Amino acid sequence: MIMKNNSENTTSTDLFFKMEKDYDLFSLRTNEGFPIWDIIRYRVYQELHKSDQRIQANLNNKSLRNLIGLLPKIVYSVIHFFIPFRETVYFLTSRNVDENMLFFDKNADNAIQRFNKSNTTIIESFTPFGPYKYSDFYYVLESVNQKLNKVFFKKITLKDGLSDTILNALQDFYPSNTISKKIIEEEFKKFYLSYRLNIRLLKRKTKHLFLTQNGIQKGVIHAAKELDIKSYEFQHGIIDRTHIAYSYNPKIEYESNDIIHPDVLLTFSDYWPKLIYHPYIKFISSGNDHFFARSESAQRNGLLVVSSMIHDEELRSFVASLVKNNFNQNIYYKLHPNQFHQFNEIVDSFKQNQNVTVIKNEFSVPQLIAKSQAMLTIVSTAAYEALHAGCKVLLLKRLNYVAHEDIFDMEGVFPVDNIHEFTSAFKSKTVPGNNAIFFKPFDPEAFNKALAV
Repeated sequence: MIMKNNSENTTSTDLFFKMEKDYDLFSLRTNEGFPIWDIIRYRVYQELHKSDQRIQANLNNKSLRNLIGLLPKIVYSVIHFFIPFRETVYFLTSRNVDENMLFFDKNADNAIQRFNKSNTTIIESFTPFGPYKYSDFYYVLESVNQKLNKVFFKKITLKDGLSDTILNALQDFYPSNTISKKIIEEEFKKFYLSYRLNIRLLKRKTKHLFLTQNGIQKGVIHAAKELDIKSYEFQHGIIDRTHIAYSYNPKIEYESNDIIHPDVLLTFSDYWPKLIYHPYIKFISSGNDHFFARSESAQRNGLLVVSSMIHDEELRSFVASLVKNNFNQNIYYKLHPNQFHQFNEIVDSFKQNQNVTVIKNEFSVPQLIAKSQAMLTIVSTAAYEALHAGCKVLLLKRLNYVAHEDIFDMEGVFPVDNIHEFTSAFKSKTVPGNNAIFFKPFDPEAFNKALAV
């Protein structure tokens, strides 16, 4: 769904909220008592807006050398699949690379060392093929756990009429939607698989569960809740009214079991909670040193383009037009980790453009910002990182760019629709002011406060 202005975006989110309210979808329960709508709503919203959120399977399309290198981690994970997890569990996504080229999770990194290593288990959801910063911890690969659990998984079905109620609501509000009963059952099965697996693994010792998963790991969160384990999520990226993993309708009176959620969301700063309504999560601003840090600026004359699977087609097309219009500065085309499998394809598409460099994780976003006169994106957490570092942000007015409506009026932000507007914004002398509001340093006292919740 292409949204061209602020009012259309508001209508899109409000329409979804209205459907939920009118059909009382949060009251629906499976035979086991699970709130089916809250489990599937994020996937449904993405399907409605044609945003491809699928993550390339880490074990697919990899070289034999990589797979052989991964074998010890797989064996290690298989062994520990049968051993209950420890007192503190981190559910990580280690897709960043540090200065030593070790894969790590920059959202959780500040907190990991604050617990005794001998009492900590790490569940790794990314399956890094390179060296792993936390390899000396007790850890398991989630992908291996999931495959093993399927061996013991018995077929379950949703009770009669449950999917029909949801499909009827969708048909009424979105007549052209293509969501099927199969999609609903598939999403619920993923939840139930995770829930059943983690009930077994967490049940003996675990007291604290920490996650970096963008609000969608409801299976492990529900398992923790059932076992009376406190759960804490590190802010992963943007949270705003359009982010359905966190955003709820303030006009609905929710019951406590309508929503599966962590007890605490540990945010980058106090800025973020005001962008959404969530009836139950407690927000604590614990900060993050990796996001707060500013790389030393080099000569800023390049253009950083921050892509994603959703926005790549529009951004690639616009960059190609820029180059054809004699834009000669260095262009750093930064891929989202979910795009890494597209690297060769994207490099090939720019092979005639000598000033375009396609980047996976060789350089971090802050390092690239330090080289850039401006950043171009549609929707990205990197927009806030750029403003934080004093770099102009150019928002290409395509798709869901209005998710950034909270920064439209800020100094140094330029929504652009064509090459002429881009050129004017890129050359503008207007730069961001002091935008330390988005990120603050890691705050150990705030983190300890969260543990006492």
